Amino acid sequence: MANFVLVHGAWHGGWCWQKVVDGLRERGHQVIAPTLTGLAERRHLLTADVDLDTHIADIVTAARDAGFDRYVLCGHSYGGMVITGVAEVDEAAIDGIVYLDAFVPGDGQSAAMLGAVAVSASDTVDPFPASLFAIADPAQERWVDAMMTPHPARTITQALRVTGAFSRIPYRAYILADRFRAAPHFHDTHAALSAEPGWKTIIADVGHHIMIDDPALVIATLEEALQGASNGTTITK
Repeated sequence: MANFVLVHGAWHGGWCWQKVVDGLRERGHQVIAPTLTGLAERRHLLTADVDLDTHIADIVTAARDAGFDRYVLCGHSYGGMVITGVAEVDEAAIDGIVYLDAFVPGDGQSAAMLGAVAVSASDTVDPFPASLFAIADPAQERWVDAMMTPHPARTITQALRVTGAFSRIPYRAYILADRFRAAPHFHDTHAALSAEPGWKTIIADVGHHIMIDDPALVIATLEEALQGASNGTTITK
């Protein structure tokens, strides 16, 4: 049995991980998929003060409250910003880190700087239509559209202090959703990490929501993190 912490992307909530959560629990693991402050069932907590630090603290606190002394950490899309920040705070507890079509910021970068979304003077950013994400199943696309809620803007504009803690975690993987072309940064990041030693990089023939379109791939990659350091290979699925 192992511990897993799953972090959703912008406009989403813990709901988007249900297939992965169910699959991991069926295998005897412990898993949490916290909803970040101001989103989904926690949207009543949305204020202008919610920022990236808030979301990083959400995850660190949730992992500790769950009693996870060691865990594998996974983030989707904007969640890459969050898990990179969590690694800075909790590196020693993290056995593996997996980015799902996600931002991997450098020091002083924000999601806005990496091309996530244009942020206006509003305190929130409205969801993109789910049709943009290339979800395979139309029913799942409608579900995602219905579930998404506005995202706190300061989480997108706040720059992150990065010392490189995430790059010192024993197992590191990046899964690229090849069918999602609206965010070139993810393809660029996958290419860059494929050239770095110690990263397992995967090209998946799915849309942006890998945890919905191919939960088995996500589960297999997360479980692989329990076996030790990544082997630096690039594969296509």
